This record gives sequence, structure tokens and C-alpha cells, in this order.
Amino acid sequence: METIYQEFAARAYGRAAARDVASALSKSYEIITSVLYSLGTNTANHSRLDYEPYCSSYHRSVSGKWIEPPVTYVRHGVNKRLHFWLDVVDHLSPAACKADPTLAREAQYVLDRGWVTPGDHMPPTYLRHVLTEKDHGVRVAESAVRDIARARRALAPEHFQQLHAYFERTLLTARLHRAIAAAYFGYRIYARDERQRTRAMLHLIWDGLDQAEHIAERIRTYPVPAARVRNTGGPARLGSMS
Repeated sequence: METIYQEFAARAYGRAAARDVASALSKSYEIITSVLYSLGTNTANHSRLDYEPYCSSYHRSVSGKWIEPPVTYVRHGVNKRLHFWLDVVDHLSPAACKADPTLAREAQYVLDRGWVTPGDHMPPTYLRHVLTEKDHGVRVAESAVRDIARARRALAPEHFQQLHAYFERTLLTARLHRAIAAAYFGYRIYARDERQRTRAMLHLIWDGLDQAEHIAERIRTYPVPAARVRNTGGPARLGSMS
């Protein structure tokens, strides 16, 4: 993979810039899997932020349906081996998605084995896991922006603008998901468990909401918008921050 990144960067942006550009590009997988995924399952509907109603993250799109045993090792600062159903879905899924008939229709064995049980089971421990992962994604995105900054003198002006905007938008996306995850998962815990209705939890939730509002405004006013791609019915739709 490193060879592919190096060869592409050299061909597209010149040999002098290749090392730093390749370094930034090679971080894309790490960013995606820690920002657009939560503990191994995709979070939200493609490039949108509808965490709550998008149940496919918790039944149809769960990788554990095709892996035996259904276990993943989550890095990104979490560094834990997690069962896709017992650990990830049962804790992260909202209660409504567990009752969604798609789960029973496509993975009845999960319910039969008690791997996913009714109700909302999001605990503070898993909130910390999710935020640890999102913080990791933000740090990696920040380092990719620094890679492009180091390559500036070796890049043509238009290439620098393109790459810098691309990774700065990626960083904004990472920060937005971190803010939304704090507010969304934090509020689920706050609403369900009276013992967790603390000043610290309230601060986490409101800080996430405030940050999301601030980042959303930066996205709306960002001077170099991304190219939009018309949805042709494929599996993913590229949004304004893709």
C-alpha cells in the first residue's frame, strides 16, 4: 500500500512533494474507520449525520454477519477485542433499532442467542470508548493537514489548494462527528440513568452541541467547497463534506 501511495503522489504531484502527500493520503483509512465508524460499525447514514434513525448500522450493515467468530479488534486508542453483537450493537444501538424487524428477518440467530437484548444499554464505558476513537480520528486528520502544509513549497499552487482544502474539510468532518457523538451518546445515557445526570455529563452534552453548531457554520462558510456528485442510486452519496 505504501508503494501505491508513493507512486500515485509522485505521478500526480511531483517527486519532491510525494513523501508528504503520500503520508497524508495513507491516513485516509485510519481517519474513515475511526470517524465514520464507531467501534467497528458504520455510524450514521453515509455522509449524513442521522445517527438515531439509521438502523442499518445495527443490523443490516454489521460486519459480524459475515465474520466467524463475529469479533473485531478495535484500535484507535481503544485497543480492545469486541464482539460485534454482544459488545458493539447491544451497547451502541438505540432501543428502536433492536426492535426493527430487519434484525429478526436477517439475523434471527442474534436474538435467539441473546447477543442483542431489548432496551437501551449505552453505558459511560462505551461512551468513553467512542470518544477515544473520535479523538484519535481528529488527531490523525490534524496530522494529515500538517503533512500537506509541509509539502507546500514542492506543490503547484493549485495542487496545494486542492489538497489542503480536501484534508481541512476532512478535519472539520472528524471534529463534527466527535461533537455529535458526545452529544448523542451522552444524552442517551443522561436520559436513561438518573445516576449519570451529573454536571460533567451535562457539560459534555452541551459542549458537543455548541461545538457542532460552530463547526457546522464553518462548513457552510468554507471558502473552497467540495465537488458534489449527483446520486445515481449507488450505495453511497457524496455530500458537501465528502
